[in-house]
Amino acid sequence: MSILLDLQFDSRFENVKIHYDLYEAEKNVQKVVVLILHGMAEHKGRYREFARYLMRQGISVAVSSHRGHKGAACKADYGYMGSDGLHMAMEDAHDLMHILRDRYPGYTYVLMGHSMGTIIARMYLRSQYANDIDMLVLSGAPSSNPAAGIAAKLAKMIGVCKGNKHRSPLINTLAFGSMSTSFVKKGDKSNGFEWLSKNEENVARYVADDACGFLFSVQSYHDLFSGMVEVYTEYPKTCINKTLPIAFFSGKEDPCGGFGEGIVKASEHMRTQGFENVTVQLYPTLRHEILLEVEKDLIFEEIKDFIVRNVSKK
Repeated sequence: MSILLDLQFDSRFENVKIHYDLYEAEKNVQKVVVLILHGMAEHKGRYREFARYLMRQGISVAVSSHRGHKGAACKADYGYMGSDGLHMAMEDAHDLMHILRDRYPGYTYVLMGHSMGTIIARMYLRSQYANDIDMLVLSGAPSSNPAAGIAAKLAKMIGVCKGNKHRSPLINTLAFGSMSTSFVKKGDKSNGFEWLSKNEENVARYVADDACGFLFSVQSYHDLFSGMVEVYTEYPKTCINKTLPIAFFSGKEDPCGGFGEGIVKASEHMRTQGFENVTVQLYPTLRHEILLEVEKDLIFEEIKDFIVRNVSKK
């Protein structure tokens, strides 16, 4: 086994270097490689324990840093993903997937996204690159939001007035202001991130990490909201592999996923688009960051089992 940190390649867009960590399993007995796309306003280092677990199970893992995040941007540019950030992040993911395909020819290629990463992953699935992947794992996916289109237009308007790199507390409040309401007792002071996890140590680490929790620019919010709309619309028929194994893993107490109901609807949407092999696993007491909850060992094992089970069916 070996761990290679901060490998990098040049993005094809806007002079950005994309950094990634590679966890290579010994002999890779499973002949599987997983590419993990992290969520909004966090970084690849937060997936170290999960990646090490998969590596010990014989599965190699790459964890990428998105543009506008630690490892691909200076601190002053955290939150600005570029002029068409999510689509460029999807293209970056495609380029990294091909680096992995060259390094591991003939393997099973799994794309996994968390939160915003699930939007990028589903954009990938809607693209001409859909057949690059053999499996899709979605953790903490955002539910469909009928206000996303209006929010995208508002972010665009603010960008016209104040510039695309402007950080708008208003947009941030509209996006996340009510997320922690259900988890803060009346009279207690909120740090705004209680919704992430019932594991208070995890929340405290997130709050203390200056590479987490930063404000997105209005351009990046526009692209995020637009991506949320896009992945819940009709998929191009040429992109659909009907038998592609797709799994949603989510906490039932995650407001981002509509407390489970939004995840069920998201899976139903995938089925209406022609995907026949879609499963959902909801965890009753868990919130958004299921890979960092106290019960993470169970989540690790169930994601690993999903991957291994579907590799054996190929």
